Amino acid sequence: MYSDNPIKEQRRRRITIGIIAVLIISGALFGFHFFHSYRRTDTTAQAKLMSSSTPTVVVFYSKTCSDCKHVAATVHKADYESRLADNVIGLGDASSKRHHVAYVEWQNSRDKQLFEQYNVKSVPTFMVFQNGQPQALETVNGLPVYQYSGTDKQKIKQIFQRLTLEAQVTEN
Repeated sequence: MYSDNPIKEQRRRRITIGIIAVLIISGALFGFHFFHSYRRTDTTAQAKLMSSSTPTVVVFYSKTCSDCKHVAATVHKADYESRLADNVIGLGDASSKRHHVAYVEWQNSRDKQLFEQYNVKSVPTFMVFQNGQPQALETVNGLPVYQYSGTDKQKIKQIFQRLTLEAQVTEN
């Protein structure tokens, strides 16, 4: 596919580089990131966030999990969109947080205790904590479900959307 004309080839490379640069810059400006991975929340912050009165989405992950890497961008985008929705509907200013996100990593020995304590058997797994207690994500056959394990982008987004809706109800 190489052209015999070096000027055309050079122009093609410049256009390609320009398009990539525009995508990356626009992604950074609008809060959508193309290359995300999770960054473990330190142990002290985990405890503080999970015991907070503000809901905290806890993401249990493994740094070697390809599914975790696959949904990382969805988690970041859902978090960003729910915070944006909070601001658009007037629930707070840009610095106001209606929820937090904490990341718990399988490879960390301290975090493994949380995996065991909350019976997390697979990654990625999502839970919501408030005041130190797991919160039900949904009810199935009359029983509360406290975890979602999987990569369904819609289900992940629903976790964050639910927090935004609950914040609306609490404020009104």
